[in-house]
Amino acid sequence: MKKINLLFSISAVLLIVLFTRHPFEKKEISNKKELYSQKVDKQKEFTIAFDKGINKSIVSDENIYVLDHNKNQVAVTVKKDRENNVIISPPEKGYSDGEHYTLHINRDLDLENIGNKLLPEEYIINFDVKNS
Repeated sequence: MKKINLLFSISAVLLIVLFTRHPFEKKEISNKKELYSQKVDKQKEFTIAFDKGINKSIVSDENIYVLDHNKNQVAVTVKKDRENNVIISPPEKGYSDGEHYTLHINRDLDLENIGNKLLPEEYIINFDVKNS
């Protein structure tokens, strides 16, 4: 009977060790983070403020871009203003009524967070366009 109890105890400990994370195990941080979702007008212009400054060398449609619900890149205009802001203007005819889009922002645009591996590489803002 003692052998059965010992085997049961050893089995239970092995299962606990195998199926739980070690408390000191390094956590892997996701490379993307979805921030929030909002309803917007079809001519919505987004302004992203960077309080510690902008990494001007990578302000482009490769590091700030909008995807439609089919994951196609949308022709938005990305520009930096005189302050520490990046402005994302809608396509010429605006976003499509009732459609879902995602705005993607590279972490390294923020001078304060360039290369910070503790933060996601990309932030995503979901938005849906109101029907006219």
